[in-house]
Amino acid sequence: MRIGIDIDGVIANTFPLLVQELNEHFNKNLTYDDIVSYDIARIYNIKKEQLSEFVQLNKHLLQDNPLPVPLAMECINNLRDRAFVALISARFEQSRDSTQNWLQRHGIHWDELILLGSHDKADTCVKLELNFFIEDNLNNALQVSSCGIPVLLFDAPYNRAPLPDLVQRVHSWSQIYEIITLNSPKY
Repeated sequence: MRIGIDIDGVIANTFPLLVQELNEHFNKNLTYDDIVSYDIARIYNIKKEQLSEFVQLNKHLLQDNPLPVPLAMECINNLRDRAFVALISARFEQSRDSTQNWLQRHGIHWDELILLGSHDKADTCVKLELNFFIEDNLNNALQVSSCGIPVLLFDAPYNRAPLPDLVQRVHSWSQIYEIITLNSPKY
C-alpha cells in the first residue's frame, strides 16, 4: 500500500491560524467558515501581492505554530507501520527544515517528504504509484483523481462542491484510517 498525504489543512491545522493572523494583519473579522474558496486574496478582498507579502513575512509562524489535526499523528503512524507514506506539499524546498522539525516535534513519521513549491501534485502521485492521496485542496483532488488515483478530500469550507467518483469527502482522521484499512489487502 502506498499513501500520499498533503500537510497543510490535512496534517497541520494551518487554516484557523492563517485566518487569525490575516484578520489581525488586515483588520478583518472573518472566521474559518468564511473561507469558502482557496482564493484567500479574494475572500479577504486584497491583492495577490499583499497576500504573498503577508505569507512571506509570516511563513515561519504559519509553518511552526499550527496544531496537528486531531488524530493525524496516531493514524499516520499506524498506517506507516503497514504502508509507504509520502508527505506531498506545495510548500517550497526552503521550508524543509521547519517542516521536518514540525513533523518530528508532533511525532509524525513518514517515508518520503516531497516539497513541490507548487500545487501541481498529480505527476508526483502517479510517479509514486499511490493507492490513495489525502488532500484538502479541491483542485488538487480533481487533478490527482483524473489520473486514476482515489482521493480522500478532508472536508473544509473552501472545498465544498460536487465530487467525481474517485474523490470521497472525509471528516476525520479516524474515517480516513477506516477507509484505507478496509480497502487494503494487507490489513
